[in-house]
Amino acid sequence: DTLFCKYQLPAPPESSSILYKVFAVTRDGRILAAGGKSNHLHLWCLEARQLFRIIQMPTKVRAIRHLEFLPDSFDAGSNQVLGVLSQDGIMRFINMQTCKLLFEIGSLDEGISSSAISPHGRYIASIMENGSLNIYSVQALTQEINKEEVRAQN
Repeated sequence: DTLFCKYQLPAPPESSSILYKVFAVTRDGRILAAGGKSNHLHLWCLEARQLFRIIQMPTKVRAIRHLEFLPDSFDAGSNQVLGVLSQDGIMRFINMQTCKLLFEIGSLDEGISSSAISPHGRYIASIMENGSLNIYSVQALTQEINKEEVRAQN
């Protein structure tokens, strides 16, 4: 048996200067996120084989080093939150529907060199640029968001 290419996504649009270096796919296999040496993030619908959204990261982001979807047991594998690790050592978590920054980990002083999310999305393990290993609780990180939303509604 041999492997064969089922289909190939087209190259990025000519108006884009992005060169793909990293990608991630949702657990349900419907969306592919791709990034590289640019502050643009491309979201592809794999069923339609079309680019459906381009997210522009903050201007301080010059390159995307790692992408990973945050699993959520309540979203049936659609994975609405994407973790984006950029060259500045900060991993930003973005809601793909609203394009809103939800939270970030790492900093310019304590940058992240690599990161992994636990299978159920409860923890994020990050190797820092100084060699230490940090474990983050997603629940603790998202509690701050929920508090801010409650304050905004009052």
